Amino acid sequence: MRYTVLLHRYSTGVYEAVAPAAPGCKGQGASRTEAMKQLRIMLHEWADTTEITSIDVECSQKEYNKPNPWLTTAGMFKDDPMLEPMLYDIYSSRDAEFKE
Repeated sequence: MRYTVLLHRYSTGVYEAVAPAAPGCKGQGASRTEAMKQLRIMLHEWADTTEITSIDVECSQKEYNKPNPWLTTAGMFKDDPMLEPMLYDIYSSRDAEFKE
C-alpha cells in the first residue's frame, strides 16, 4: 500500500516523517532515510491492527445542495499536455524515495 508522507527537517537537524492517512504513525531520525525507515515499521504495525471501513451518515437537505469543492475542479487539467510528464516525474521520484 502506498502512503503520502510529510517529511520535515527541524532546525535541530532531526527529521520527522508522518503519514496523515495513518493517525499516530510517525518516524524520527538523524537522517531522512532513518525517519522513513521508522515510519515504514510503524505503518506495518498500524496496518496489522487497523480495520478500514465506512459508515453512512444522514445529512440535512442543506448539505446536499452545497457544491462539492472536489468536483468543481475535477478534470481541469485533462487537456493540459504537461500533465502526463509531470505525473511521470512525480511518481518516478516517489518510487525512488521508497526504494531507499
